[in-house]
Amino acid sequence: AHGAEPIFDRWGHAQHHTHTYFPQLDPESIGPRPVKLSNFFLPFIGIGIIKPFPIIKHALGIIDDYTKELVPGTDWKKMIWSSRLWLLGYVLIITASLYYHSILPLVYTLFARFYGAFIPTMLNQTQHVGLEQDVYDHRLITRNVKLNPVLSFIYWNMEHHIEHHMFPGVPFYALSKLNVLLKDQLPAPYNNIWTAYKEIIPTILRQQKDSGFHITPILPEDYKDDSKKGDHKEKTKSDNKDTSNVVIEGSTKWIPALEADNLSMNDIAPFKYEDINYAIYRLEDGYYASSGKCTHAGALLAKGLVIDERIECPAHQGRFDIRSGKATHSPASDYLVTYPTRVQDGLVFIGLSKK
Repeated sequence: AHGAEPIFDRWGHAQHHTHTYFPQLDPESIGPRPVKLSNFFLPFIGIGIIKPFPIIKHALGIIDDYTKELVPGTDWKKMIWSSRLWLLGYVLIITASLYYHSILPLVYTLFARFYGAFIPTMLNQTQHVGLEQDVYDHRLITRNVKLNPVLSFIYWNMEHHIEHHMFPGVPFYALSKLNVLLKDQLPAPYNNIWTAYKEIIPTILRQQKDSGFHITPILPEDYKDDSKKGDHKEKTKSDNKDTSNVVIEGSTKWIPALEADNLSMNDIAPFKYEDINYAIYRLEDGYYASSGKCTHAGALLAKGLVIDERIECPAHQGRFDIRSGKATHSPASDYLVTYPTRVQDGLVFIGLSKK
């Protein structure tokens, strides 16, 4: 997206998955409505794809505020050296062209980003443009398009783009299998690229006069209110309003979270107390508790999976060690706050600091 070196580009893409089509936060969005026509059409001929200035700045060790927000400090050194290697590669290509008095080194490398830009841009612009913005349902902000086998190979199966955003940890070669499992819950895919652009082009043209205009995909009837049902279920099961069993011991307030037998082995349950979300886990050696939200993007961990004594975030597949809270898999990087637990009279208590 940035045309930059891989580390900076990787974290930009992680931010894209975190804030998909929230234009103010998504670095890969082509902008809030109305979409600038130049931002949409110029990438077809390569303009705007290559952005050398981040590489140059990072190669010089300059980390601006935007980069500090995007890339964790633990990756700054790697990013700087990676940028220097990429910049060196560009210099060597240009030097080779000058030395041999030939344009071929440029034709086979840097220029390819321009004359080869049409195909990836044609595919990429079908992903989100013209759909809703600022909503959390990936089915409303992402578009699936049927492709022929050649384009599907070139595109790494990314025509299953809704599935890719819902489960970004699933490798590209398994997306077609994931589609088989989820297709009944998703909007119908567009039959081909031409069908998608017959909707996209008129939409962005109309947005020039009516910035609020957009396409809302048709969701399967049985799954329209799925997220609302989930929220209701979570609220009724996890809100704790009974404070009769609260125990105060020194600076710790022990809150009853759930009945111990109601949580299966290697599983997770949500718990909410005073409008704060927590997560309760059961492992082979006992019960554990942590903050209920992922430190990467704030997704509710109770909707994730316990895998090898780690909790996997449902949004972007970051993982945390349940016992220590340490982030063990990107894009998660910051520690997850953990809390003590104990079992008494068949209840699991979570220990919180007394205010």
